[in-house]
Formats: sequence, structure tokens, C-alpha cells
Amino acid sequence: MTGTSKVWIILLWSAGVQVGARFSGQPDAGQSSGSGAGGNKCVDVSRYGKIQYNRTVANLCTYRTHRKCHRRNSMACVQVPVTKCKAVGYSDCRSERFEKLFPDDQAVTKPFVGKECVADGEETLVEHHMKPVCTNVTKEHCETKWVVNAAGEKVWAGTDNCKNITWPDCRLVPVPHPITVPTYTCRDMAPIYYTSPVFGEKMVAGFKTQCKASAYAKCETTVVQDCSEVDYEECEHNVEPFCIGSAVMDIPYQIYDHRLKCLISTPT
Repeated sequence: MTGTSKVWIILLWSAGVQVGARFSGQPDAGQSSGSGAGGNKCVDVSRYGKIQYNRTVANLCTYRTHRKCHRRNSMACVQVPVTKCKAVGYSDCRSERFEKLFPDDQAVTKPFVGKECVADGEETLVEHHMKPVCTNVTKEHCETKWVVNAAGEKVWAGTDNCKNITWPDCRLVPVPHPITVPTYTCRDMAPIYYTSPVFGEKMVAGFKTQCKASAYAKCETTVVQDCSEVDYEECEHNVEPFCIGSAVMDIPYQIYDHRLKCLISTPT
């Protein structure tokens, strides 16, 4: 091989075994590179192998609890306060002030002066009443005639079928009606005394007392010992290991295949 040439070296590590292979060619454009052994430029092309499984047999264990109870019976005593009460009665009264309006009428004596009248003359009064006064009125009623001239306009052409119509024309006019009325002269009479009521009101104050029967408790307390029989249950949890048995499990894994692709210069 003459001149200077470049080759790619692929290094493979798999399960601790290094395998080398020699290829010729050029690196891909834009591919990252690094420094390898002897200053050569390398690219990491590592990858993972296919998924494999390790079969494992495991003994699985857990725990379980057991509750154990016992029935018990015993006496319990305590000092109990005993209160005896009796009712004591009393009257509960309240007084309230009130004001109310009441009638306060009186009788008073009053004079009454009468009048005595005597007819000693007369006067005439004139009343005016409206009375209708009518007169006959005659007017001519005709039909008007209209014709169309040469310009196509409607023009008046006189009257036709004229008749005289008469009707009463009435209006109200005032008519005097005299009325004669007597006149009187009056003078005071001797006074008459009479009793007349005078109505009035007065605010009166008073008190209103209301009572109700009430009572209060009068109590005395003494202490006595009282006992009671008590049934109860005491329990305890026992925790102990418990194994289920062997279980076969397939655990997946992958081997990391570490490779470097390097560009090595060969001597001329």
C-alpha cells in the first residue's frame, strides 16, 4: 500500500473480550470525534445488546398477626355525691306604673237669650227666569253645479233645484218675576238658664301588681360509696413471620457494548 492512507478501527468490548477489525473508508461528515490512543481521532459508537433474562428463584416471606383476647370481670367503686332537694315556694310579684286617659266631664249652667219677631212690612224681590223666544227664519237651499273647462279644470256653473226652507230660530231671554216677601222686626226676650254638659279628658296614673307562684330548690349533699361490676375484654396482638414459598422470576438485563470508531494514519 503506497502513499498515505486512512483506515477505521472498531474496538469492541463485550464481557471483557476485546475484538479488533480493520475497515477502509472515510468518516461521515459532521460526525463528532475524540482523541484515541496515540493521538488518533475516535467516535464513541457504543450500544446495548439484546434484552436477556436471568431466571431467579426467591423464597418470599411476610408476616401475619393474631389477636388473642380474654374476658375479665371485676368490681369498681367510687365516692358518689348524693343530693337531696326539696322545693320552697314563694310569691314573685312585680308592680308596674301605668297612665291612661279617662273622661272628666262636668255640668255647667248657661244662659240662652231668645228672640221674638213680629211681621211689620214686606219687600218685593225680582227673579229673572230664562224663557225661549222664537222667530221663523226662511233660507234658500240650492244644489251647486260644476263643469270642466277647456283647460281641464273644475269651475262653478251656478245653482240648480233651489227650495225655500223655513225653521224656528229660538233663543233664551231673561223674563222678570216679582215675589213679595214679609219683613220682620225682632227683639231680645228674657234669658233662659239651662244646664249643659262640658266633655273633657284627664290622664290618670296608677299601679298594677302582678304575681306568680315560684319556687326554688333547697338541697343538701352527702357522699356515699357506690360499686359496680364491670365486664371487659383484654386483647393482645401476636405478630409472627409467614413464608409464602418459592417464586420463579425472570429478571431482564442488557450488556453494554462499548466501541470506539477511530481514524488511524498509516506510515508511507
